[in-house]
Amino acid sequence: RAFAVHWLTRFTENKWTKIQDIVVKDITAYLQSTINKSLLYIIDKRDLKDLWVECYVDSDFGGCLDSRKSTSGYLTYIKGKYGTNCLVDWSSKVQKIASTSSAEAELQAFVQATERSLIPVASILEVIMNRKVHIKIFSDNQATLQAIEKGYSNRLVHMNRTQRVSIAKMNNIYWEFNNVMNASAHKISTHENPSDNNTKALETHIFRNDKIKTKFFPLMNEVKRNQVIGNFDRNFWINL
Repeated sequence: RAFAVHWLTRFTENKWTKIQDIVVKDITAYLQSTINKSLLYIIDKRDLKDLWVECYVDSDFGGCLDSRKSTSGYLTYIKGKYGTNCLVDWSSKVQKIASTSSAEAELQAFVQATERSLIPVASILEVIMNRKVHIKIFSDNQATLQAIEKGYSNRLVHMNRTQRVSIAKMNNIYWEFNNVMNASAHKISTHENPSDNNTKALETHIFRNDKIKTKFFPLMNEVKRNQVIGNFDRNFWINL
């Protein structure tokens, strides 16, 4: 998983202990036990004229016990109303500067997801589809969404100097997208946010449920293109 691998990279230069050796063995065992599984892309022909991009953003405030820095995570999907669901980009990364509040950490994660994933994916899809693409952004922090919508926040105004995060810039991007690409920002609960798994280690029962959220299924080599499966009619099923 993205979080586990990124967590190990923090100790590659120094501080490597037996604990990291145990984690490496656990990751290797996980890869061995899931060698017959892969991400499954579901693409319906009827969605080709109306695809959109969804990005789920989250952060773990002060999750790193050594530096007290927060961890940003996001998942970016291409989706359609007839069942198209493709996970095309994801990330788990410790923020460079320690945040002083959960809203600050969430805003930093929001900016990273917008600049590094959402805009590039939407731009590439526009070129491929030769049309404008709708985008949807989901965050579980209401204060962050309100600050971006207003373009200003007394509590977060210092981020422009300390972390080079401009709320006004995000507001301009958001409203530009809203006018040109029909973008929208939505509040989502933490339990329904699939990007939560990219910010912290999860318990077993939560991890199993998250496999369903990210469409992590066994390989289906016997499935052929245009074959009807379940409720999906005329689907392309592509295993990567």
